[in-house]
Amino acid sequence: MIENESWGEVIDFTASAVKKFPRDGELFFYRARALCNLGRLDEALVAATQSIEYGGGYPSTYTQRANIYDNLGCSEKALADYDKALELDRKYHMALIERSTCRRRRGEYDLAWADIDEALAIAPHDAMARREHMLLSGESGNMEGVLADFEILRKSGSLKARDYVARVRAMCCMELPATEVLPAAVEATMRNPEDGEAWFHRGVAERLSGDAEAALKSLDKAINASPEMPPPWFERSKLMEDAENFQEALNSLEEAVRLAGEAEYDDRLRRGVLLCLLGRHEDALAELKSLEAECPDSGDVLFWQAETLFWLKRFDEAAAMYEKSLCHECGFPRSYIEYRLAYSLSMLEKHEEALELVCRSLNATPDDSDAHLLYGMLLLILERDEAERELARALDMAADETERAGYITAIAELRKNMAERETSDPGGGAK
Repeated sequence: MIENESWGEVIDFTASAVKKFPRDGELFFYRARALCNLGRLDEALVAATQSIEYGGGYPSTYTQRANIYDNLGCSEKALADYDKALELDRKYHMALIERSTCRRRRGEYDLAWADIDEALAIAPHDAMARREHMLLSGESGNMEGVLADFEILRKSGSLKARDYVARVRAMCCMELPATEVLPAAVEATMRNPEDGEAWFHRGVAERLSGDAEAALKSLDKAINASPEMPPPWFERSKLMEDAENFQEALNSLEEAVRLAGEAEYDDRLRRGVLLCLLGRHEDALAELKSLEAECPDSGDVLFWQAETLFWLKRFDEAAAMYEKSLCHECGFPRSYIEYRLAYSLSMLEKHEEALELVCRSLNATPDDSDAHLLYGMLLLILERDEAERELARALDMAADETERAGYITAIAELRKNMAERETSDPGGGAK
């Protein structure tokens, strides 16, 4: 029964047997083990205490009760019983392994390391000790150690399904290439088909490998398996943003924040960005202004405020905010911010200032077709000879026919506006 892990049968058998042998400590030991494996911890604690009382104190019985105490959240009592077990037999490595686990859960990593190193010195091939060493390596940030322990367990034929999840988690923390992570993630999901974390890591690797369709399927499986786990929702939001499905990206982000309990800086910034991309500019501006009050030196917050103000056609405020963002570290290249600032200035009819800025932007990024278009349009407004050449260059540089058609429309609209202005004000000129 025990070898087959038929814990219900063990409980039924021991319940009957203790009626005949009410002071048999070994019966209570196995009864406690079965109850613990079924999660009936309060009953298991009673049985484990009876095992010690009736069978005499052995390292194994104290270790068993210590484990139950630890699972009940009574770590101080657990440590006392582990200490008692080791007083009886200093080389009882199971007590050292489980005490390491208890100390790891308490965040006492130095003491946990001492225990697990001693356990491995006594039993270097013990799979349970090696697995605890792997978990401790992971929580201590030693991801190379996790992979080394995984290989030791693999070579000894001692791997369990969850070990594959620990391996892929370590690989992701190490930011290894997606081409290396993906095969490990696939194996983790094959061995743990109901494990949300395994599907999450697979989804991330698939997204980074460029397979958005597969990534979405994996992330949805992660959410179905672990609906209260925030990371798959965060990753799903990024995937939806990449697909320009901004409403679904926002929905996923807000669900992730709800599950996490609070919004971090990056979450709030992304919310502001998504609101802007959805055209909810007033909501976006409110979110970004609130974030600026807490993070006044964030170039990204300032840049997206400028973008939002631009789309609200508050061009003077947008220009001021672009200038402000240039004074801080930002995720966008300086040349791009200068281009956007130039665009704002052009809307304010500050064409000479805009021209200077867009020239500077093009010096840094000469292949930016949008900047070439703006440059050509400014030259046209200012009646410069090279305007037509520059506009033709922008059309040649367009990424595709859709972009080229957009450029043609913009140029035609500008020519129309200039002609109308000249008709209504023949004495006017470029500003």
